[in-house]
Amino acid sequence: MAQATYDNLGQDPGKDTWGYNIVPAGKMIDYLSKGYPVRPGVQAKPPPGTKDMYSLPNADDLSPLIYAKAGTSPAKQPPVDPRADDKSKLMNQLYEAKGDLKNGSPSQGVTASHDHKDNLLDIFSHEAAKLPTEFIAGSRPLFNDGSRSAFMGYVAVSQPSGPDSERDAVFVWRGTIFKEEWAANFGQDKLVPFDPKFDQDGECPTADPHKPGVHDGFHDLYMRNARQPDPSNPGAVPALPKRGTKEVAPRTVVTQWLKKLQQEYNITTVTTTGHSLGGALSTLSAYDIGLQLKDMWADTEEAKAARKGWKTKAKPTVTAITFAAPRVGNLAFRIAFRNLKIKQLRICNVGDAVPLLPGTFALVGAAMLTMFNDHTYDDTDSPGVAPRDEAEYLLKSVPGKLGFKDRWDYHHVGTVLKVRSDKNFVDHSGKPLGATDTIGKHHNLEVYLYLLEKMGQPLASTTRNPVLLNKSDGILVDHDYPADWWRTAQATGYKLENDGRWQYPAKPIT
Repeated sequence: MAQATYDNLGQDPGKDTWGYNIVPAGKMIDYLSKGYPVRPGVQAKPPPGTKDMYSLPNADDLSPLIYAKAGTSPAKQPPVDPRADDKSKLMNQLYEAKGDLKNGSPSQGVTASHDHKDNLLDIFSHEAAKLPTEFIAGSRPLFNDGSRSAFMGYVAVSQPSGPDSERDAVFVWRGTIFKEEWAANFGQDKLVPFDPKFDQDGECPTADPHKPGVHDGFHDLYMRNARQPDPSNPGAVPALPKRGTKEVAPRTVVTQWLKKLQQEYNITTVTTTGHSLGGALSTLSAYDIGLQLKDMWADTEEAKAARKGWKTKAKPTVTAITFAAPRVGNLAFRIAFRNLKIKQLRICNVGDAVPLLPGTFALVGAAMLTMFNDHTYDDTDSPGVAPRDEAEYLLKSVPGKLGFKDRWDYHHVGTVLKVRSDKNFVDHSGKPLGATDTIGKHHNLEVYLYLLEKMGQPLASTTRNPVLLNKSDGILVDHDYPADWWRTAQATGYKLENDGRWQYPAKPIT
């Protein structure tokens, strides 16, 4: 389901689907048949496909697609002269920041709630983020005027097995693709309070160490208003926002669907999932859903009245299943996440750098902790971790209550499942895969899915079709299989069989 967010995203800047969906909402997961992941020639009885287990719900007033808007962080910077060159702009920003520190009053355009001691660090962080952002995604800007939203995820619900059967609601999130999203990842790298009353135009202060704090960029993307798809035309490609409609944050869409699905179905579980940035949004939304369900199912007359008529009769459990997720919050966030009884399975490929992030300026410290066996891939739900967390929390609460902030104290949540794309990871012919060549290939979601299929199988075998590894990359060492073929399958020689399996006829896999 997480892979579908990439597979169905418009990534051709010359088309009107750029940044939007390339298939109708109702067909988002139709291609995920039981035969889809199986290699040609294998005589196997695969389990039901994703499309047989889930579907995207319909509603007159809500689209199952979720749009988000990134790249708005420049609005939080001190004002600069638009006619100035880049060096002059930076010096102007630094001058304004020094004024804040000296006078103790906010610069024009920065809210009074902003911690002015952090303003200088914010500017340096924003400027430093430009280099990796340009290097990774400089040629993929989504918009120029800051008004454009993009397809960021969708909601699905499990198929019924009978009348009033138990159902699973799933919120699926996409990973980073566009330049503005990379800018938010790097340029808004500090911990801020998780705040449902997000100020659309204001500056989020740095979080106190003894209160739940989350990454500013992830928080901003989840909370910021964006134009959502028009629900009156569910078959539209792309699903454009309706003109004149009010912008709505992804969090608001989650809230609306959470209520609607509980009204109409017997929802017993709520699952969030995603890869990379999608994993971060999965973690963040799981925490938010846990908080919302706690309020919705409170033992109060007001809450009981609001639930009247719902087909859901008990509070659903919440689970996050993430792939290559970065760290999202601080230690207080991890403790709060655990106290809400939310479960998270973090699937990490050892060698993937993304789970070491964020905290760009704290990576050296993270590497040193790894040397002392405090490794980022370790479980955080094991019995021995909670007492250690509580002790560390008490220590950090003292400076926090004295007014000291902590910008980069990121911690993982949940239970980890490790996979490895090392020299033992081979293609169908026994050759080492290119997954060991670069960090990017370690991070590829198809690599994760391929490795998961091999776990627990005799001799680490798998029936998963290896050509899927080349969908958007050149993972296979065997160059007889063209790379990056998903959107140009016919042109590159790939063929979709009648049973849903993909094959490269020029060199079939046996």
